[in-house]
Amino acid sequence: MRPVARSFLLLVLLLALHRPASAAGKVSLAYEPASKEDVEIAEMLIESHIGDDVARVINVLNCLPRNVVIRFGTEEGPQYAPAMKGRPAEIHFPYAFVSELRRIFTRNGYTDSPQALERATLDAVQHTLFHELGHAIISMRGIPTDGGEEDAVDSLATILLIESFENGGDIALSAADSFSFLAREEEIDMSVPQGDVPDDKFGTLQPNIAAALDEHSLNVHRYEAIACLIYGSNPDRYDFIAQDLQLSKQDASSCVENYDKQSEYWFSLLQR
Repeated sequence: MRPVARSFLLLVLLLALHRPASAAGKVSLAYEPASKEDVEIAEMLIESHIGDDVARVINVLNCLPRNVVIRFGTEEGPQYAPAMKGRPAEIHFPYAFVSELRRIFTRNGYTDSPQALERATLDAVQHTLFHELGHAIISMRGIPTDGGEEDAVDSLATILLIESFENGGDIALSAADSFSFLAREEEIDMSVPQGDVPDDKFGTLQPNIAAALDEHSLNVHRYEAIACLIYGSNPDRYDFIAQDLQLSKQDASSCVENYDKQSEYWFSLLQR
């Protein structure tokens, strides 16, 4: 498991001092049986404890009013599935989605070592888990998002990573890179004559997984928004992001202000 950031421990202490104790929902994990082609992915998820790390952060924050099960190995997703009669709320997370993330990183140069490829894939998985749990938090607590819920939970996921783990910014950056790679591939698809473009730009991927990858804001926008937050959290460490995004001094300052504003906003909501 990854080390928890000192700032996160301080934050948890402050939250505990300022909110009354109450029965709260917990995040738990479940793994569906894996097919022969998905066994390696299922083992990677279990052995990395990535789901445990995410559950631990949300459970310590005590911000869910009802239980949520992260269910790996579903057919649909990644998606938040509200509670129905006979089952609690769930986060559905297909093994096939993890496989596709790994293919995205493989296509874009993460081939120097199996460890680097696995780390980048798990980083993107972790961001996605926090993203989907963000949907659960917003739904269960009735948090208004002014029509921009996908962008809101992207921001929440990024902030939770940065504030919860010593290398949280690096984890979030892997997720941002995956969106950058998808945006680049979309540009290439658009440059290919229409008759040469395959019907499914995600190749042989199941249609529901392709839809999950394609349903949010433009991937280039997601990359830039997440990268801006990462830079804003630590401008000295992530100065290269400002260079990559060609940020003006004013835009760079705006990223810092935006991170401070959004992190304060989210944690003020989570402690209510």
